Amino acid sequence: MKLFWKLFFSMVLMTILFCSTGGHFLIYNQFENAMEKEVEGIFEENDFLCHMVMQERKAHPLEEIAVLTEKLNLSVGQRNLYFRICDSDGKEIGGNGQLPVESLPLIGRLTKEQQGWELTKKEPDKIYLHGAAAMSLGEKTVFLENYKDVSAIYEERQQQQKTFYNMMGLFVLLTAMLSFFVVRFILKPVTLLSETTRKIAGGELWKRVEVNSGDELGCLSKDFNSMAERLEQKIGELEEAALRQEEFMGSFAHEMKTPLTSIIGYADMLRSLELKPEKVRENADYIFKEGQRLENLSGKMMELIVLGKEEMDLKKVSAAVLFQRLKGEMEPILGKEGIHLSVRWEDGIFLAEEDLMITVCLNLLDNGRKAIIQRRKDGGENGKKDGLLKLQGFCKPDGYRICVTDNGKGIPKEELERVKEAFYMVDKSRARAMGGAGLGLSICDKIISLHGGEFRIESRLGEGTWIEIKLPGLPGGAEEK
Repeated sequence: MKLFWKLFFSMVLMTILFCSTGGHFLIYNQFENAMEKEVEGIFEENDFLCHMVMQERKAHPLEEIAVLTEKLNLSVGQRNLYFRICDSDGKEIGGNGQLPVESLPLIGRLTKEQQGWELTKKEPDKIYLHGAAAMSLGEKTVFLENYKDVSAIYEERQQQQKTFYNMMGLFVLLTAMLSFFVVRFILKPVTLLSETTRKIAGGELWKRVEVNSGDELGCLSKDFNSMAERLEQKIGELEEAALRQEEFMGSFAHEMKTPLTSIIGYADMLRSLELKPEKVRENADYIFKEGQRLENLSGKMMELIVLGKEEMDLKKVSAAVLFQRLKGEMEPILGKEGIHLSVRWEDGIFLAEEDLMITVCLNLLDNGRKAIIQRRKDGGENGKKDGLLKLQGFCKPDGYRICVTDNGKGIPKEELERVKEAFYMVDKSRARAMGGAGLGLSICDKIISLHGGEFRIESRLGEGTWIEIKLPGLPGGAEEK
């Protein structure tokens, strides 16, 4: 049974119990008081009759008791007093009228100078109060009996009970109606709590209970809202952690592709070509360094994405070392695609995390490579087989600039603002076919932000894309390669 009906029936049953108990007590108490008064009255009348009989006996000692008592006509108000005198065996020996009650067994229980009474029902609607008292006539003990009709007291009690039951029925009905609305009002916060709980369980984590009172249920609602906020926060954190893990897997796979391609390219050269010993060592050195970078990159990507690391250990990085590594890694890949790589830099020192900055630059160069290949496939105005990628570095008074330029397909103007969003791709079907996951520029933007740098993109559809990275650094001399 629901709590609503438990409270409702409890209130109604308590009302019935208290009202019936109190009503019956009042009616019974009133009836008992009325009966006590009637008993006192019947005894007073009995004493009065005994006194009058004794007076008459003294006044007429020679007359028989039957003749003497027959002449007594007594009354109280408008009611005549009738009595009967009998011996201990219940035999009538005098009186002034016919009594509707039997002498026995009442007088059989009485002794000298003792009064008694009993109730006798003679007719369906008549109840008599029968009183008796012992008195002495010479040496003989007789009993004087009188009676009184008390049917009205019982009728009054019955009428009171009937009235009480009607009133109690009406009162219980009103109480039930009032209880229904009161219990519904009291349990409204509980109902709202239950509805909100179901909605939260169904995924609507932002749902809250409206608090309209300061009582215990109001406090419970506040506590529930606090719990729901905490739950939403925890679930949000779990979803964010799961998203970061998913993003890490996609990003990791994305970032591994370019170094692995370089490693495969250099390994293929070692396997298929007859190279000079110094060239073999150079290729093997590239493979070794790229393997080390992959190992370091996996841990750093874990910290950056899964653990949400917001601080990085930045060190001084030489532009010459960075650009040479990028040139050596990308040339084998671009050579197979027939894409020319132009690398020019101004020597300088800037603050960066070298492995992650290499990852950023490789991402941008790889995106340029894909854009050039895509332009070729589309066969537009610039769809000839040439392809050009430029990687440039410039020293500025406020930092160091890295620029990546391609003459690929370009990005529509309306798409430029969204290319940094995670999992967003300008051409999803083709990007997926070429191994993209839509995470490259998002990761690049995050890495550059952690470096305290800026990331700017300009592009024209059909002409190419220009990307600039601004990093804090120290200006130096110029060198071209």
